[in-house]
Amino acid sequence: EDGPRQVSYLAGVMSEYERLGYVSLQEDWKLVTVLLGANDLMDYCRRSEPLEDLLEELIPSWKTSINITLAMIRSHFPRTFVALLAVPDVGEMASFQHSSKVCSLLHATMEKTSFCPVGPLTDGLQKAMNEALEELQQYWNDVVHAKDFAVAYQPFSQKMSF
Repeated sequence: EDGPRQVSYLAGVMSEYERLGYVSLQEDWKLVTVLLGANDLMDYCRRSEPLEDLLEELIPSWKTSINITLAMIRSHFPRTFVALLAVPDVGEMASFQHSSKVCSLLHATMEKTSFCPVGPLTDGLQKAMNEALEELQQYWNDVVHAKDFAVAYQPFSQKMSF
């Protein structure tokens, strides 16, 4: 849901930039960095179902949503490289929950739920989501194989600390 909404917003902004003469959507090359999945992972890992059920139910629909996002980027932005960032390790975020008054306030007002536990559920979901991103990279580059559009999976963010 977030990806397509964000692409639509970006398309509107870029169209305005084109109207003002700052960019040519058809002629200029663009780099779009996509980091989606951390919030989805946090939502998933709070559920009580076994990991196998979550993987079978949620990963295919999440992968479809990311694929729709990539298709929208290609549709709106020819001549584009997409850097598809890995889903980060959200289990580490709990260590910052009360690290400062600001973090405590933000957690109390915005998050309203507990963080993902460090362990096999969070790790398993993160791994499955990142494997889905790698599969999408392969699909877009090997099957679609457009001369003016490429997707590059960037694994560095999966070990990113917050």
